Amino acid sequence: MRKSGITFTTFNCLARCQGLAVDARFGSDSTIEEFRDAVKNACCDDTTAELGLESESESIEICEQQTYLVVSYNRQVLHQTGTGHFSPIAAYDEVTDKVLILDTARFKYTPHWVPVTLLFNAMLSIDKETNKSRGFLLLSFESDEKRSNDASSPYYLLPQSVLFRSKRSQNPARKKFKEYLKDNASDAPYTFAEILAFWTHAKNDYRNVWNILEPGMIPIDEEEHDRVKNLVGAIKKLSEQVHSIDDTTHSMHNLFAPCSMRMINISAIETIYLIYLSTMDEENFSETLGLINTQMFASYAEDLDYIRGQISAEVELIQMALQWSNGNACNCSD
Repeated sequence: MRKSGITFTTFNCLARCQGLAVDARFGSDSTIEEFRDAVKNACCDDTTAELGLESESESIEICEQQTYLVVSYNRQVLHQTGTGHFSPIAAYDEVTDKVLILDTARFKYTPHWVPVTLLFNAMLSIDKETNKSRGFLLLSFESDEKRSNDASSPYYLLPQSVLFRSKRSQNPARKKFKEYLKDNASDAPYTFAEILAFWTHAKNDYRNVWNILEPGMIPIDEEEHDRVKNLVGAIKKLSEQVHSIDDTTHSMHNLFAPCSMRMINISAIETIYLIYLSTMDEENFSETLGLINTQMFASYAEDLDYIRGQISAEVELIQMALQWSNGNACNCSD
């Protein structure tokens, strides 16, 4: 990142990880008309508010901007020094059809007006890091009511992991596992024994799974700490009841090797079990989650909704990490 900066997809990912709704468009997948509409959306928002003046009879309307436009473009097309760059758009002049770029490198270029057509052409430039064009992103922070569960929607909010952290350097292990799943795909679902054998080298090394995930840090907040502890306990109980995993398999030697008192106490087998859940189809996964009920998990009765929801989030994030391991999309856990 220090050498080549960030790519368009990585910027998209970082914005989503900050809780923003993102409508990202590659220049090659868009048109000049669509870009101009995006400019107007961000710079000419219809949302207004009245600003009261000293006289009660006087008021003016001001724009309450709710959507922001960021462009990724090639400076050379604008006859500037440098290549790829990101900057926000501050204003649009419809008469001249120009936008005001608030250049983030103000030591090089002060805010300047650029024709919309020229800027769009600058977004068509191919980024050598990705072999894809640059583009533009509409950023906004939407209310929970507008959030979507559809990952392709700009209003989709990434789930958050409370158990793990992952790194881009772990992508080779994810790729290897994804290739294993592809090579062993069949009409029958994967079994837990198959997933266990892959990650433990036929039960010879349970620590191999830490090549794809690492335990996160224990929450400082006492209430959150207790919920995470219950979550791990419920995962252990679920794996024991469904697959008869005994306590010896959950033993301390399966913990993350450099595990300290500050790290979440989740074992390799519990992690592998979550990876196994990520290979299930929606029907089987829903059926497994249905086993987490007040009858079987009475000791966790107060947290059952949280446990089911967080297990779903952890599984979804594992699926995303595997999907993005080829580098064509961003890894939000870095």
